[in-house]
Amino acid sequence: VETLRSCNSCEPLAIIGGGARSSVWRQIFADVLNLPIAYIDIGVDTTTLGTAAIVGGIGELEVDEVRKRMSVEKIASEILFPSIDDGIIRLYDDLYIVWKDMFMALRSPFEKLSRISQVS
Repeated sequence: VETLRSCNSCEPLAIIGGGARSSVWRQIFADVLNLPIAYIDIGVDTTTLGTAAIVGGIGELEVDEVRKRMSVEKIASEILFPSIDDGIIRLYDDLYIVWKDMFMALRSPFEKLSRISQVS
């Protein structure tokens, strides 16, 4: 979250597939990250498409070249902007602090669970 919030070249941040299909989740992403969110509805399974693109040659291109060919603004179905409601901003900031505390508190138990599941 901190990395994306501080990213000056990430505007708008493009999201596809999964939870990105929900306009509610897209707005939450925009509010939490304080970035415009561009939804790209490509109509196919995004994992398969990404793999095909990499195998088919996009993987040989430099990142800047991919950006030129696939301008987010050109292919976005919708661009959502962060809320300007101070109450929403404070709410997500407060929830994020709690989430980080929970993440750190549960990190060790989750690592132990991961090791157990790897043995099975």
